[in-house]
Amino acid sequence: MAGFLLEEQTLYTGNVGACMIQLTCSCARLIHVEERRLVSEWRPPSTKSISVVACNGLQAVCAAGSELYYLEVIDNQILQKK
Repeated sequence: MAGFLLEEQTLYTGNVGACMIQLTCSCARLIHVEERRLVSEWRPPSTKSISVVACNGLQAVCAAGSELYYLEVIDNQILQKK
């Protein structure tokens, strides 16, 4: 599917409304299914790789190094929350 990152292992993928979320070692991606395009992407700091994720659809927690990142999907955007 266009927009999916195929070069990396997918740690999680799931449906979010009209989109799918894909979490890999380098990023979280939101892909619009009908339009077959990337609509949002989030990446941890450049020196970090995502190693573990938990997701319930609209929320995700990613571990990268010794840091945890809380993400939410709001209005077709992946936003990091503090």
